[in-house]
Amino acid sequence: LVNLSRSYNRLKGPVPAEITTVKSMELLHVHKNMLTGSVTCDSSNALESFISDCGDPSDSPNPVKCECCTECCNVFGLCQSNNAELMSTEEASLSLVGTILGFVIVVWVLRFKETWLKLNVIDIDVVESCGIDSVYAFFITKSSLAWSFGILSYFIQLAMFVLPLLSSSFSYAENDWIYSLRCPSSALSCEDDRNISPFGWSMFSILLALSLAPDLIKGVKLIYLSALRKSFGCFLAGFVLVSITAIAVFTSVLYNNSIATSSTGLIINAVVLLIVNIIDEMMFNLLATAAPDWTGKVVKEAKEKSKTLSRRTREEDSPSSNNSEIVQEILDHPVVRRMQEQIDALEQAVSALNNRNSRQLDRDSAQIGQNVDIHDSAYHLDILFGEAV
Repeated sequence: LVNLSRSYNRLKGPVPAEITTVKSMELLHVHKNMLTGSVTCDSSNALESFISDCGDPSDSPNPVKCECCTECCNVFGLCQSNNAELMSTEEASLSLVGTILGFVIVVWVLRFKETWLKLNVIDIDVVESCGIDSVYAFFITKSSLAWSFGILSYFIQLAMFVLPLLSSSFSYAENDWIYSLRCPSSALSCEDDRNISPFGWSMFSILLALSLAPDLIKGVKLIYLSALRKSFGCFLAGFVLVSITAIAVFTSVLYNNSIATSSTGLIINAVVLLIVNIIDEMMFNLLATAAPDWTGKVVKEAKEKSKTLSRRTREEDSPSSNNSEIVQEILDHPVVRRMQEQIDALEQAVSALNNRNSRQLDRDSAQIGQNVDIHDSAYHLDILFGEAV
């Protein structure tokens, strides 16, 4: 027995446990019946096509539970592929954490291995990187209240991304998977109503790249800058940008893979999810409207702190600053300091000698002046005496 199809027969009762143990069986279709119970499959005898009524909703009070089915059908005769899931919720969570931590570790390693990569963080502005109208720029201020609004916005974004991320998993009871397959009784294969072209996925990828790449780059630069300046607020702002970007990418890909049925729907769903990325700006607009004076003071403090971070980094990373540090290190050497002391003593001796010579020269000049005056007086007396004679 290789292929067995008993679909659309309104069969009742539990699914026989022995039916999946037939070694030669490759296809088993038992959907559109009223079967119940759980089905387990031997890993050594995985069926190429196994369809049952394990979809949702079901008209049976005790629907079939089948973890090894390739397709699950619901009461409307529509089915979904259980192999279409890119990754489970657990795998997605681990991948997210690994990606975010990987970014942070790589950036911090590059901070101490500047010969590998020199990021252009000299002129980076923290406020502009977070967004001139974003509450994430508040992380570089000293206001605990401002920090609380930034953290609140971050967790709101996480919650809005986690919900569709969970809904894209088969294991989630309230998942949003689209039943797009039709498995008629007259055929041994199913037809997929989804029509997403490679061009649609390409446009989807371009949209994500153009929307999220700037935030990712700015977040990486902020983390690098925080390593240079040892600023936790700057690090937190960069971490938020990197993590939200990573979560947005994972959620957009996984959720669209579960619900999109066309290229147009793929783009529309991506745009809707990307709106979550501006929750921090919405929070800022709310604060600016409700408390404009307080918000203005916080923004002013953030801008001043940002200028300080940028200026200090520019001064420390400039060649003249590096040369000054090297010169100062040389001047502080004991041998060089002894030489400098000897030079100072020699300069003092030369200066004293010059002073003595100068005083002697002044006395000689005065004596010469007196002799000249006596000679002139005698000359004039001779002239007067001659005239008198």
